[in-house]
Amino acid sequence: MFGSKQAKMERLEQIVALLRAHPAGLTQAEIARRLGVSEATIMRDLWLLEQRGILIAEADRRLQLYETVWQ
Repeated sequence: MFGSKQAKMERLEQIVALLRAHPAGLTQAEIARRLGVSEATIMRDLWLLEQRGILIAEADRRLQLYETVWQ
């Protein structure tokens, strides 16, 4: 099995925490490097977050939580 569901859930929480801690945004590559996973994994995780109602905005290749953009 490739990773556990618990590890994935923790990673999703880490992505949200990273984006909250960096209101100017992070690139997909920066997030992947900080979490020690591939950019493809981050892409899938971002899709999952959006499916769960956590909106991500992208500007100039930098990802931000939608809530941060509108503060």
